[in-house]
Amino acid sequence: MGIRGVTVSDVRGFGAQGGSPERQAGSEFSEDKFVAKVKMEIVVSKDQVEAVIDKINEVARTGEIGDGKIFCKISGFLL
Repeated sequence: MGIRGVTVSDVRGFGAQGGSPERQAGSEFSEDKFVAKVKMEIVVSKDQVEAVIDKINEVARTGEIGDGKIFCKISGFLL
């Protein structure tokens, strides 16, 4: 695929699979309800985007709630 690098981070959060959050200081969250997740950051050329998304779906999807989301961001300039 020609991917030259990937950053993987262990993160915590909640969404549909999370517990019932509490309201604290105007925001809804409850730290003990956060679920361990993995965040991947991959920079690819425009013509690689669809193939990379397809590959992530192929190898990482479990079919369970909390599989996650894939966000694509166009960056016009990288150093």
